[in-house]
Parts: sequence; C-alpha cells; structure tokens
Amino acid sequence: MLEHESNTLDDHRSMIGRDVEVLTADGRTVTTLRVDAVHDRGDDGSGHRTHAVELSAPAEPALGQDTYAVRWPGGQEGWLFVVPTGQHGGRLTFEAVFSQAVST
Repeated sequence: MLEHESNTLDDHRSMIGRDVEVLTADGRTVTTLRVDAVHDRGDDGSGHRTHAVELSAPAEPALGQDTYAVRWPGGQEGWLFVVPTGQHGGRLTFEAVFSQAVST
C-alpha cells in the first residue's frame, strides 16, 4: 500500500528509473528501491483498477516482504508494502500492487 498524496498509474510511470528511499524509524535512508517498470492490470472486475510497480534494490542490505517507511522522489513520505519476486543483474526484485476505485 502507498500512503502519499498520489498513487496513480501515471504518477508511478513518471517515477520509472528513479529511486524511492527506504527509511529507518528516525528518517535515515537505509537503502533505495529503484522503480523499474509499471504495469496496468486494468479493471479487476470488482470496480477497482489495479497496477503493479516493479522495483529493484541492492542485494545488501537484503529487504524481505514487508511494509517499509519510504520517501518518494518528490519528497513525500509514506508506507510501501513490497513482495520479493526474485533477483536480476545482482539486484533483488520486488513488486508492489496498487488499487483504486473506478469512477462510474
């Protein structure tokens, strides 16, 4: 989940190639998650539109499935839940999924 001012598909697409800082409880940067790709999954059939954000991080310190305090490229702070998906090019890969109600 993302808790900052905007979490739309277009917002995340604008972040491709940029870093999201993973923060300690006192606001220091522990590591970064790079936004590698964004995929529109469309309407899920329940009145929500979903999209997935693919991220990657250095192998150390290794992050696991969890909710992390983060600082987005625009400086907004919030929470991000990520799920590990593997490893590519010496980096750990993750996915975060976002859902928004579809306006009718």
